[in-house]
Amino acid sequence: MAETVKRLGATSPAADTTTALYTVPASTMAVLSTILVCNRSSVSEEFYLWHVDGGGVGAEAIADAIAFGHTIDPSASIAYRLGIGMEATDSITCRTTSATSVNFIAWGSEIA
Repeated sequence: MAETVKRLGATSPAADTTTALYTVPASTMAVLSTILVCNRSSVSEEFYLWHVDGGGVGAEAIADAIAFGHTIDPSASIAYRLGIGMEATDSITCRTTSATSVNFIAWGSEIA
């Protein structure tokens, strides 16, 4: 099995729209090492992150929450160092409540 360390995904979702940040491809496993949340806005923003086993956008549950209703200050970044093991079709999804000015970036390894 080959391991590839890389940026797994990046997105800046529309306001109040849950969006897939990363979905593990078929026949692949992944280790999600870091998620960076960056607020490009001049006001505080609220955001959410989920790890959904075997599902994607729309399958989130409270028990899947990595960050739920967290507030990020204007022009700030938050790094989550995680080490989450993921199987094929698992997803990381994200949402902000009021702006499209929040970036989510994920890094880790894919093993195929």
